[in-house]
Amino acid sequence: MGIGAVLAASNALHRISWDKSTVSARDQLVMFLENETRQTFGYKYKASGTVQTAALNRVTEWAETNYPSEFLKNEKSQGLKTRGFAERLASVDWGQGDAERGAILYKNLQCARCHDAGNRLGPRLEGLGKRFSRDDLFRAIIYPNEQVPERYRAVAIETVDGQYIQGAVVYESVDGITLQQTDGKTRRINRDQIEFQTRSNKSLMPEGLLDQATPLDLADLYQFLSR
Repeated sequence: MGIGAVLAASNALHRISWDKSTVSARDQLVMFLENETRQTFGYKYKASGTVQTAALNRVTEWAETNYPSEFLKNEKSQGLKTRGFAERLASVDWGQGDAERGAILYKNLQCARCHDAGNRLGPRLEGLGKRFSRDDLFRAIIYPNEQVPERYRAVAIETVDGQYIQGAVVYESVDGITLQQTDGKTRRINRDQIEFQTRSNKSLMPEGLLDQATPLDLADLYQFLSR
């Protein structure tokens, strides 16, 4: 048995959503984990809609107890975002959310830089909670690089003098390109200064925005984004 494979499967199980569309994938992950570890985690197969927190905790406890050093390394490398996407959302009392506090959090996270009216770096976020499921909304924030529409992919440029510049294309011509960066500033790079240019498969949105967010923070932000 490879502990690396077990930890990878455990991470995937903690990250995956708990709706009907993921039942088969979750069942396969748990089946693999139970076969590899020869443990029974109390997971209910072919079930959806309810996060099976107890089963997830048993998987985590098994890995931490039997492979403490590998588990610790994995936790440090993965960060808070992979320590239970489903559990984090399940722990939130969504009825306690306040849109005004959510607006303050939105401002403090500097989301408006890329998502305010007229900004080309990202879509408008207000009202998203009414158009997307709560799980899908927070998955897009916590894992911004999972599914990136072409128009929101970063363009990365390395200049002849060794600078690395990333942003969204505002204007491109035969003699140069203008990028809008995440700090809100635009920058033009002449074509003869470009050593290498590529379109990244990553989003311009940074990872880790909600790593330190409390359950109340999540509830507040959801209320703000649902207005």
